[in-house]
Amino acid sequence: MPSRLPTWIIGAALLLLVLCGLIGAFAATQIIAYRDSQATVTANAVATFAAATPTALALADSDGDQLSNIREGELGTLPDNPDTDGDGLTDGQEVLVYGTNPLKQDTDEDGIPDGTEIANGTNPLNIDSDGDEIPDAEDPFPMMRATPTITPFPTIPGTAGDVCPGSPSPSRVAVGMQAVVEPGGVANRLRAEPNPEAEIIGFMPPKSVFIINGGPKCDEVAQLRWWQVQFGDLNGWTAEGEGDEYYIAPPGLEGEGEDAGQAADEEAALASPVRVANLNSRLMGVQVNWYVPADQWRQVLDLAGPMGVGWIKLQADWGLMQSEPGQLSEGFQSFAASVRDARARGYRVLISIAKAPSWARSSSTGQAGPPDDPRDLGRFITLMLEQIGTEVDAIEVWNEPNVHREWDTRALEFSGAGYMELFDAAYRAIRAYSSRITIITAGLSPTSTTEGSINDRRFLREMYEAGLGDYDDIAIGVHPYS
Repeated sequence: MPSRLPTWIIGAALLLLVLCGLIGAFAATQIIAYRDSQATVTANAVATFAAATPTALALADSDGDQLSNIREGELGTLPDNPDTDGDGLTDGQEVLVYGTNPLKQDTDEDGIPDGTEIANGTNPLNIDSDGDEIPDAEDPFPMMRATPTITPFPTIPGTAGDVCPGSPSPSRVAVGMQAVVEPGGVANRLRAEPNPEAEIIGFMPPKSVFIINGGPKCDEVAQLRWWQVQFGDLNGWTAEGEGDEYYIAPPGLEGEGEDAGQAADEEAALASPVRVANLNSRLMGVQVNWYVPADQWRQVLDLAGPMGVGWIKLQADWGLMQSEPGQLSEGFQSFAASVRDARARGYRVLISIAKAPSWARSSSTGQAGPPDDPRDLGRFITLMLEQIGTEVDAIEVWNEPNVHREWDTRALEFSGAGYMELFDAAYRAIRAYSSRITIITAGLSPTSTTEGSINDRRFLREMYEAGLGDYDDIAIGVHPYS
């Protein structure tokens, strides 16, 4: 009879089988879980990489122009070219700094690329950077406004008839009659419109005869009485007079108006009637701005060459050249170099001195003006001529002293007599250095008498009354327009 296994052995074997099954099932579960976790990690890594790659590319700046690739895509610029339009500015500079169009070389369409405008200091968003009504591309000095003409202050509303507060009364002429320019003054201006600021179209010298064919009209600016006249081939407007002084008269009455005979001794020196003349360009010149870097100054001289003129005029800003009394400043050295460059090219040099430094003036309004003591100007001229006197051919003493913006002072009278005090000090200093240099009186602004200006004819007469005729080796400066 076969032997039988004990019951406890059979039970233990069954229990062992159950445990092995449980262990196997647990191990399989862990393996599957591990494999699933590895798959998740891989999937996450792949997904993250797939998402990060385009983001990084979009935020990248491939061409280093400070604009991201995605931003360049929005703008239409090239992400691999820092200067899409080739104007000399990077796309980032155009968008982030200057506000110009990165797809357009010349944003303001003035004919100058944006990069060139930035380099020159002009505004790439404005065709006329200095607001002088001359486009940058045509303006030799696009960051310098032309000196404005003084605007007279109107006082009494004008009339359309015979009574004009700015002119003498009563009127002595009428439409249809012949008239003559008073003999004791300077040439009468013919203007395009009945206004002292209108374009000058010609001149009628003293004793000129003309026909009155229109008027009178009273302008709203200076309150002058204007007549339309025919003088030769010219048809324009001329003022009958100013204040108590008549400029024109009926034939036979000339010379009877107040002040008409004051300048009888000057009459012989007045110009003959206007006629076509052969001009000698070597006796003519051009005023240029020297407040530019040396290379630009040489470029200015290059541009002046084709004009064929023989003179260059520079304005010497005294305040810039002598910041302290007794010595010349660095600004003078730049000016002196400009003078020498002009002379080296064969030009004769005319210097116009203006704008006293603050240390020489008590006025603090901010406008230009002369020194309190005219001798300070003489001392400056002496210092200047010691440095560049051999390079200077002529000196104009001040600029338009008959307008307040150039003569803001409490120390010297605002008149021709006040100017002659300054002129005399300058004359003595120049003549102490040289008898060769031509001395020129300040060119006067062609304007009327207002709160801010003195009529140039009247101012010149005041200069003669104060002794101008005693100087027999000078020239008279004239600004025919300003």
